[in-house]
Amino acid sequence: MERQFTNLVREAKTKKGIVLYGNTREEFFYDGKYVLLPQYISEILKENGFMVVGTWDRFQGLSFETPREKEIFSSWYRDESCESAEEEGETYDLGNPVSQKSDDLDLTAFREFDQYISALSGVMESANRPCAFILDWSDFQFGTVQTPLAPEDRMSLELLAKLMTGRHGTGAPNKILGRSPAVVILITATLASIPPVFYRPESRVKLYSLAPPEKNTRVRFFEAHLEDFNIKQNSERTRAEIIDLLADMSDGMKTVDLIQMVKLAREERGLTPEKLFNLYRFGERKSPWEDLSDSKLQNVEPELKKRVIGQDSAVHHVATTIIKAAVGLSGIQHSAKMCKPKGVLFFVGPTGVGKTELAKTTAEFLFGDENACIRFDMSEYSHEESDQRLIGAPPGYVGFEEGGQLINAVIERPFCVLLFDEIEKAHPRILDKFLQILEDGRLTDGKGVTAYFSEAVIIFTSNIGSSDVDERNKNSEEIENEYLSKVKSHFNNVLKRPELLNRIGDNIIVFQSVNDPQLRTKIIKRKLIPLKELIKNKYGVSLIINDELYPFFEKRADSSHGGRGLLNAVERDLINPLSFYIFTNKQFLKEGREIIVYYNNESKKVDFDIRETK
Repeated sequence: MERQFTNLVREAKTKKGIVLYGNTREEFFYDGKYVLLPQYISEILKENGFMVVGTWDRFQGLSFETPREKEIFSSWYRDESCESAEEEGETYDLGNPVSQKSDDLDLTAFREFDQYISALSGVMESANRPCAFILDWSDFQFGTVQTPLAPEDRMSLELLAKLMTGRHGTGAPNKILGRSPAVVILITATLASIPPVFYRPESRVKLYSLAPPEKNTRVRFFEAHLEDFNIKQNSERTRAEIIDLLADMSDGMKTVDLIQMVKLAREERGLTPEKLFNLYRFGERKSPWEDLSDSKLQNVEPELKKRVIGQDSAVHHVATTIIKAAVGLSGIQHSAKMCKPKGVLFFVGPTGVGKTELAKTTAEFLFGDENACIRFDMSEYSHEESDQRLIGAPPGYVGFEEGGQLINAVIERPFCVLLFDEIEKAHPRILDKFLQILEDGRLTDGKGVTAYFSEAVIIFTSNIGSSDVDERNKNSEEIENEYLSKVKSHFNNVLKRPELLNRIGDNIIVFQSVNDPQLRTKIIKRKLIPLKELIKNKYGVSLIINDELYPFFEKRADSSHGGRGLLNAVERDLINPLSFYIFTNKQFLKEGREIIVYYNNESKKVDFDIRETK
């Protein structure tokens, strides 16, 4: 029996009521078979001294595992128990018959909730030995927080509350220690479905959250069913090592998940553990990470540098992260489960230096699509309640059914780059959510839906220090150290979240300012390639830009805005006048012609001519 059930039995012996929530729709192994929670609780309570355990739900009403339990319940219901049986130290003889009328007790009379609670009102006072009464599927009994209770339900709830708090107190002082407990256990999937007034404040009622199975339970499951998984044999792994690996990879999963994986493995035979979990979690038999061939990985830095110019150190760090993930060593220093994200990176530096561009380029390299970079502007999550937009509202609140934007995005596209732009603008409460993501690689919303981040790369960007760091007369190493100091100070002293900084580790990447004229010219040439391709495809003409214009654009740009300043200058001095020129000269745009862009010394502006292609 797991530790949490040992604790549950102890609570059942001392409390009048228990509200059991969390992993309550689980299956548990008992006596050679898998059973649901009410039966499992019933069995372990009876193993630990409880004489009668009854289970009630709206569908089947009141039921008992054995006729003897029904018989004893009947005697209590008719208040036929002997006073002598209550005397301290006397053993209750199961062989002694109770009233013959108990055999005639019709349990269907307690099908309705109010009838059952009224019956318990007398039974719990007459009970002279440990007993428990389980109310299953309580989720559907009381409605929601926003739904007012019907008068009859309110009365039943009031009576139930009295039962769980002790209707007439604990009795005479000399009877307190010897009194046998009678406990009511409510089983619900979500605590929000139980009216808070029922358990708060009330020390005689225990809220008990049931967690997913512990590792030793999962190990026992895989020991019993490993052959059913049809795992592809690997000569380098022993049976014990495979079981331990599966137990680690299934951290946070329920037994019902493992049972369904067995069924899946029967259809998809001969999968490795990694492929089996991918297939179950994401519906993907093959991970895009497996498509990263050695030849493609060898060219990762040149490919990234095609779009991100002047940030060689940052590109090298990202390339190292990609290769580490591709060979399966991501997070291996922390845990063998490999459930953490494939990579966690923190980009910091001035605006317009390529932080967002590198994130998009990484997504395109890894997954073949720039749209695999899912961007969240964290300035939109600056309020405390914003976490509900990100991970979903709690049950009973507006938007609960829609789920959270982050949860939905990762479930829809688990193989992605998650870009959290300007992370310093998010509310500190939201940052707490990232602790679980970076540590466990998963996040669960209020609906109980779990998103797994183990196949994603997470990138944070920030402008921390960009307005404080003076880059004049300093080399790149000095500038980098200043940025790192500002970031650490922000997390440690401003946000008071040093633990989040620890999760990021040494993956803080400082982007250099784009000040070199030749580098800025190179960036402009790169950014104008899409413009040339569009005009060629749409109008059939080539766009030829004289080399003398690039320094002109570079000088016209605001250097403090980095690459964005260059784009603003290009838009102002080239794209805007070019748009008007094309509009007024459409009749001259034909196949075999080209538009020449040059600097007009007389007008001191960019000018255009159309001519035949040489």
